[in-house]
Amino acid sequence: MKKKVMIAAAIAVMAGAGAYFGNASNSPSSDGRSDLLLENAEALSDMEIELPEVSVTCDNSYHGRCWKLNFDENGILGMPACIFTGNQNNYCF
Repeated sequence: MKKKVMIAAAIAVMAGAGAYFGNASNSPSSDGRSDLLLENAEALSDMEIELPEVSVTCDNSYHGRCWKLNFDENGILGMPACIFTGNQNNYCF
């Protein structure tokens, strides 16, 4: 009986030591990776990121980007076939 208690106590001590050292080796402060991850997270959350200048160009040949099809209220294609909108999401063939 005393031998079983000693074996159980030894197993418990070994499990506790394994859990302690296993957790200590995985802790963020052990290798400095947490500091790098924190810096990256702060950099990604920074709202003062400056974007490069973008020039908006519209096609001025009565069709293409910034133009849309000119339908009347009955759904009939009018004249001229394309009208200028200034919106780059529009495109007329």
